Amino acid sequence: MPTSSGGGTPTYRSDNFLIIKERTAPVQIPALEALSRRLPRNHPKQAVIRGDLRKREIGYRGECSLDYYLEQLPDFFKQFRGIRLGSFQIDTLLVSQTCIVIVENKHFAGNIRFEERIQQFTRTLNGQTQSYSHPLPQVRRHQHLLSRWLDERGWATLPIHPLVAFTYPSSVISSEKPQPFIIRAEFLPEKVLSIAENHSAHILTESHLHLLSEQLKLAHKEPEYDPLSSYGIKPSELLTGVHCPRCNHLPMQRTSRSGWHCKRCTRKHLTAHVESLRDYRRLFKPRISNREARMFLHLPSASVTRHCLVNLNLPREGNYKNTRYLLHNL
Repeated sequence: MPTSSGGGTPTYRSDNFLIIKERTAPVQIPALEALSRRLPRNHPKQAVIRGDLRKREIGYRGECSLDYYLEQLPDFFKQFRGIRLGSFQIDTLLVSQTCIVIVENKHFAGNIRFEERIQQFTRTLNGQTQSYSHPLPQVRRHQHLLSRWLDERGWATLPIHPLVAFTYPSSVISSEKPQPFIIRAEFLPEKVLSIAENHSAHILTESHLHLLSEQLKLAHKEPEYDPLSSYGIKPSELLTGVHCPRCNHLPMQRTSRSGWHCKRCTRKHLTAHVESLRDYRRLFKPRISNREARMFLHLPSASVTRHCLVNLNLPREGNYKNTRYLLHNL
């Protein structure tokens, strides 16, 4: 890969940052919402699923809170807010002509204390103390994997700097000794600019930076996630039917005017079946037959089911009885 020469640190322009990939909610969040919604309330795994869902939501909120500070960065850093490259996922990836910064997000309330001798940190909250693995080994592993990913594709060697950003605003962080790679979220712009100032030589040209950014964006793949297998739940344990988009009651009643009526909250919806088809995609598979849709949505006939599916303009594969409606983009 050719390199460019000379040049100092680009001028700071906070009004024109560039996001190559926006942050999106992890696939586990809507999948766990669907799983919890379709398990009976007294199912023995409900508490575990809801607890895991809450943890995922808290983590995602922490990542989103970091985005406020990312918007203060100069536009010579191309931003990837959540990117998965093969087997590893990076919370935030910042790429410039001179260097790369990897940011791992941690969202913990309470008193955080790092203990270097045993490579862990503890969180004390409401009088209870829990220990967690030190985050630097994980982000350094991502550093190594990203370096290898770039090398395998012939890119010039860019300095890669790992950072861990704590995003909970009221947490108190202390350590046995200085932790230069661990910062509070509000200091992220300052820290990233300090890193950039130490790398003045342009390793990539602007055109190569653009090409690398496009390659990274195209390489991103959402992880496969099978919530039923993850919790050892059989399809027969799930509740079927169209759920109410407002109160989650199952099942809604089909009305004579091709809509849906909820007995619990009395709301009426014309397209409530759409979100239930999304549940099917998240819990089972991204394609559905007329018979499968009829049984899952509790529809009265094949013709009514076909009407519901065709009106959604879903892509199809196969013919006649082998027709499958694709739910990928629903």
